[in-house]
Amino acid sequence: MSDTIIRRHDDQQPRLAQGYGENGAPAPQWPVFAWYAAGALRSTPQDMLKFGEANLGHTAVGGAAVPQQLVAAMKLAQQPRLLIDNGKLKQALGWSIRPQSPDHDRLIRKDGGTAGFNSVIVLCPGKDLAIFVVTNRGQAEASNVGTEIADRVAPPTN
Repeated sequence: MSDTIIRRHDDQQPRLAQGYGENGAPAPQWPVFAWYAAGALRSTPQDMLKFGEANLGHTAVGGAAVPQQLVAAMKLAQQPRLLIDNGKLKQALGWSIRPQSPDHDRLIRKDGGTAGFNSVIVLCPGKDLAIFVVTNRGQAEASNVGTEIADRVAPPTN
């Protein structure tokens, strides 16, 4: 992930997208230095898809080897720890898991957002599929869009 950063350089500022609030007005950038775990990373769609491939268990991504310890750690983070939403979903370490059923494949997803952005990465291990959706509008429901894309691209195998 050669284009993912925490602290941007001045020459990278023009590449940052402008986020917008629900009312369509430009949203201010969050002062993420106060909570790095809640949105400090700045990335590109290409790097996020590399992240998805690594989380799917690929041992090489973009021509670079993924250390076996990292693959194992990613799989461990995806292990369900808690049932949520009346048992419809399972919560892992940062990931929510939609179990496989006759109607749909198992999905692993992580979403997030700020006042001006909303994103999700959706993994469908059964189809070796990673989907990344990002919007420059807060509260845009990227998670629902990513899940719907996964369901349409990768219908269940019965």
